[in-house]
Amino acid sequence: MPEGNEEIEAGHPDDAFAQMPSYVTQLEKESDRGAVISGVAYIEDFLGELIKARLLPAQKSTDELFDGSYAPLGGLSAKIDFAYRIGVISLDTKSSYHLLRKLRNDFAHSAEHISFQSVRVKSIIALLYKLNAHVFEAILGLAQRSTKQDVIDLLEEAKPKSGLEFLQTVTDAKFTFSLLIALHICVLQERTSKVERLTPSR
Repeated sequence: MPEGNEEIEAGHPDDAFAQMPSYVTQLEKESDRGAVISGVAYIEDFLGELIKARLLPAQKSTDELFDGSYAPLGGLSAKIDFAYRIGVISLDTKSSYHLLRKLRNDFAHSAEHISFQSVRVKSIIALLYKLNAHVFEAILGLAQRSTKQDVIDLLEEAKPKSGLEFLQTVTDAKFTFSLLIALHICVLQERTSKVERLTPSR
C-alpha cells in the first residue's frame, strides 16, 4: 500500500498528466460551489474506475457492487474506505477524500451562500492542504528551478516560506483547489492504468 501520499510525490510520465491543465481550466470556469461539486464528482468517478480495475470484473452487464439503490459501493464514502482497504490509495489520500466529501456536502446542502472564504470551508480546506503539503512543496520546487525571469522575479518578491504560501500569493483560492483536484485526478488515472487486477482463487 502506498505510504503517505507517495503516489503524488513519485515521478510521472508526461502522458499521465497531459489532461491536468484542462481539468484546472474546467474547474476554474465554475463558481466556488460548482468547482467543489464537479471536482469531487471527478474524484468519485475515477476512484470507482481504480477500484474496478483492481477487482475481478463483474459477470453481469451491471455491476452490483456499484450500480443500483442498494449497491454497497454506490456512495463516495464507501468507495474511499474500500479503496484504502484493498490498498489502492494511501491513508493520507483516504483522509483527503473524506474531507473533500464533507466539503461537497456542505456546498451541496447548505441553504446559505457559501464560498472558499466561508469559515467552515476554510477550516476544512486548511486540513486538506495540510495533508497535501508535499504537493505544494513540489510545485514550489518546480518554480524555484524555473529559468523564466517572470517566475524568478515573482519568487524574489514573494519570498514564500512554503509551497502553499507561494500558490496563495500568486493565485486565488479556487485555482489552488482546482490544481489539487486535477493532480489527484491524474494520479487516479495513472494508478488505474498500472494497478494489478486480483485473480480468482482456484
